Amino acid sequence: MVGLGTVRKFALARSISNLFGRHKIAPSFSITRFNLHSVATGLLMELLADQVPIEDAEDAFLAGLFHDVGKLVIAVALPQEYEAILTAAAVRDGSVLETERLLLQTDHAELSAMAVDYWGLGESIRAAAAHHHEPDNCPAGFGKISLALAVSKVDAVVNAAGMSLLPPRLVAEEIPPLTFDGFSLNQQSLLASFMTEWTAMGAMFR
Repeated sequence: MVGLGTVRKFALARSISNLFGRHKIAPSFSITRFNLHSVATGLLMELLADQVPIEDAEDAFLAGLFHDVGKLVIAVALPQEYEAILTAAAVRDGSVLETERLLLQTDHAELSAMAVDYWGLGESIRAAAAHHHEPDNCPAGFGKISLALAVSKVDAVVNAAGMSLLPPRLVAEEIPPLTFDGFSLNQQSLLASFMTEWTAMGAMFR
């Protein structure tokens, strides 16, 4: 009923968290929210690739799906440190990424890239994971948008829409414009298409 493509995406997304299903995980980490955020990012990435020329567009869904897997790695391998990172970031009113670097001497983006490399998913997906918080470090070829930049922008939209790994803030964030210098897209149409697919896909993870 939902289509073979949707089922394949569902199976792939669930396989990530199922790899760690038997491990103890940080109490504050929600596998459900992780799956929802990852799949939402992957879906919107795939739809975006139909509207703008993203470099390595065939990897758009996987780049979105795997960009935050390093957070899962931290929550499983270092559950106490994961909790300490969230607490310190809240107390300092700083970013989780900066706090990860301060406490772990690495961050979830680097760990995501290492996981992608270990699983042999390809250089474009690895680079997108590694640089999705600093996309300027991963420029695209002429006339293209890098996967890293696309993931960075889509990640921000998904988070603002309430599909973040952490619970939504009490005060709702304004959804940022999904824009790229030199390229045009119909954001309203894009988000409408996303919601249609998300209705079928997202329900599987709740």
